[in-house]
Amino acid sequence: MTKVVYKRYIFLATFILVIFSGLFYFLFNDGKYSSSNIVNSLSLLKLPFTGFATGSDEIDLPKSEAEIAFEQSAISDTGINPNQEKLKEIKGVSKNHIAVKIQNNENNELWVFDVEKKKKVRIGFNESEPSNDFSIGMKDEFIFWISKDLTKLFIFSTKTKETKQIDLKTYNLGSRPQLTIEGISWKVIIGAQEFYFYREETGEVFSDDNGLVKEEFRKSEDLDSFLDNDSLVNLKLQLEG
Repeated sequence: MTKVVYKRYIFLATFILVIFSGLFYFLFNDGKYSSSNIVNSLSLLKLPFTGFATGSDEIDLPKSEAEIAFEQSAISDTGINPNQEKLKEIKGVSKNHIAVKIQNNENNELWVFDVEKKKKVRIGFNESEPSNDFSIGMKDEFIFWISKDLTKLFIFSTKTKETKQIDLKTYNLGSRPQLTIEGISWKVIIGAQEFYFYREETGEVFSDDNGLVKEEFRKSEDLDSFLDNDSLVNLKLQLEG
């Protein structure tokens, strides 16, 4: 093969590769450039050896032991039993999840309800039974509560499904202690009866509370059928009419 013919083959192969690459790029990325677009184009394929499910922006990572345990603990939500369970507090966690403090007979319990899947998991009971004297705290993906004997702070991550425990025996709860907790970008302030959160950019703020998912929970559990107006107000639910 002559050098001229060889160069022609190289030129033709390079030209075809450039055209193919350009078509591939615009076909899968709508002509928009970003580093993630390149990954997303390839994500239509099944990546070998990784176990990652591809085809979307999310990668299915292996579940942690905490996530597996959380899913195994989930039970079907058959509704609130007003004869046995008294609703003490409701906090909207995310678009689908609710944190609910319930008095079951003489004991308090803290549950996470999945409104969409109609499932619930008990996260606070026995040694982690929530206190009557403190409200549930909610910031970002974290749920905070204090034990019934006021000696422990519990923190549940709705993302990792892990629960942390912090000993409060060395803190004076009456002095609004500020706690710096690993993995949390806010300083956690324990007030007289509720949690506050501090960050330099925002100052001190209240707990989060998703009102939309609270209303969804209200409807799905048919709370108005057994709660009077005072109870609805105490749970910070809007009165209808």
